[in-house]
Amino acid sequence: MTKNNTSMTGIFQRLAALAIACQLVCSCGTVSINTSGYATLTDVQRARVKPCAGAISSLRADSNIYQVTAAQVKEHIAGQGEVIVYEFTPWCNGYQCVIPWAAEKAIRERGYGFCLVAIGYDHPERLAGVSSPKLVINTTAYGTDNFKKYCRKFFGELTGADWRDLQGNFHLFKYGRYVYTYNELKDIPAV
Repeated sequence: MTKNNTSMTGIFQRLAALAIACQLVCSCGTVSINTSGYATLTDVQRARVKPCAGAISSLRADSNIYQVTAAQVKEHIAGQGEVIVYEFTPWCNGYQCVIPWAAEKAIRERGYGFCLVAIGYDHPERLAGVSSPKLVINTTAYGTDNFKKYCRKFFGELTGADWRDLQGNFHLFKYGRYVYTYNELKDIPAV
């Protein structure tokens, strides 16, 4: 009896370890081994990645993805009323993940301006259909390709808040001043 219990315990421990490993691999927190994903892009996709040399408002909503800093985004939203900056996690497949065109539509219907900032280069096809410029964090400006580090720096600079207080993807700004972060799209009220 003791031998059977011991072998069953071992089986359950292995199954638990396997379940935890699967969760880690499939979660939003694992992407290209914690990098921006730029190295995984094809040559054609890399050709569409451009630095944002001027004002974001001068960019077209084309098939390019523009690298930006928090300062450029702050400048872009400063003159606007209420704007939601959508921190898009391109590799996320969870229930809280929203495809950018759907987020843009819902946010604009609620009366807000919309600004899309992808936190990585993975799955650039998910940016299709957005009517505003497709922006991605300029990792070079933050001195690292580790997405956790450059995201903390970027969104800390953009909002002025500690990254631990930004546990959501929808950041509300009023005339360029950070107000609040919504965790889910459904939580954002109409203006």
